[in-house]
Amino acid sequence: MRKHPTSQILMAAVVAVWLILSLVVWSWPDQDHSLHERRLLARHPALSLDALSSGQWMESVETYISDQLPGRFAFRTLKAITRFHLLRQKENQGIAMVNGHAVKLEHTIDPSSIDHAIQRFQSLYDRYLVANDHVITFAFIPDKLAFAAADLAYPAPDNAGLLRYLERQLPFASVVDLSETLSLDDYYRTDPHWRQEQLLPAAQQLSEALGIADPLSNDWQATTLDRPFYGAYYGQSALPLQPDRLVYLTSPATEAATVRHAATGDVTPVYDLEKAAGKDPYDLFLSGASPLLTITSPQADTERDLIVFRDSFAGSLIPLLLEGYRTITLVDIRHIASDQLAEHITFRDQDILFCYSSTILNAAGTLR
Repeated sequence: MRKHPTSQILMAAVVAVWLILSLVVWSWPDQDHSLHERRLLARHPALSLDALSSGQWMESVETYISDQLPGRFAFRTLKAITRFHLLRQKENQGIAMVNGHAVKLEHTIDPSSIDHAIQRFQSLYDRYLVANDHVITFAFIPDKLAFAAADLAYPAPDNAGLLRYLERQLPFASVVDLSETLSLDDYYRTDPHWRQEQLLPAAQQLSEALGIADPLSNDWQATTLDRPFYGAYYGQSALPLQPDRLVYLTSPATEAATVRHAATGDVTPVYDLEKAAGKDPYDLFLSGASPLLTITSPQADTERDLIVFRDSFAGSLIPLLLEGYRTITLVDIRHIASDQLAEHITFRDQDILFCYSSTILNAAGTLR
């Protein structure tokens, strides 16, 4: 049977478009990184006989062309708008919209990941903290889906059950649920993180749990970065969302404090404006990801010291506690092995804070 001329023309057009796009991509300079998606892009695949015969090379070429296509974000935006507004889909790339907030849909809790996190925390306690005579607190930070699920008619994560499990499995720590002082609007619209200017009630709740007698200062000055903040969900959703604004809070304590980074020996301010001008403006807070750093706070009202085992959410929270502690050491065991800590820290009855978001607890494989 002869093929219909229309189908032949359509097939030829598809092949022609694919060839043209391939030529454009292969002649276009490769981009290393997608600022919108915050990930590395596929590079030109190496050609080998094995890769060619197995079909792996063609798969790599397809990924390469998709990643390096000029105007790729515009195509992704068009697709996202079509899904949300024409097809009336609730999500794109696992991101939904509710009340102007981009929210990642991930309602299931991974028990094996939670147990791995608990094992790491128990190991830290057994190795370094069992003789500690001071406060040990676990601060639980909910993902913003917890506040958006009802409006989305989507299953909410069982944070209440998770908290009960943490309380049973971490008997050495007092578990504090920070969701009691939070709402959806306390988070950035385009990012999973929370907004520092909204955290004073949470910081007050935490300071009381830590036994800091005096209330936190009201002497805060809010400063807004000139640069707009396009959070992680801006690129993942591919929607033309309005950017957030990054606001940070200063006080005499934050202005006087210094931050020493153990990995490099560098000393930086609490708010790193150079990092804020980089790829991720959220690195403004304590210079972003760091395995081990110590904040010295000469304006502290006490002689107490604090060690914080943390994820990225703590970066904007901990500066609000500087009046209560002479030194605060922050440890990120995603970037430093737990058995190396004795080389850098002398454990001597400091207050201890485990500060983790449900997002990290549910993907705890990186905790070492």
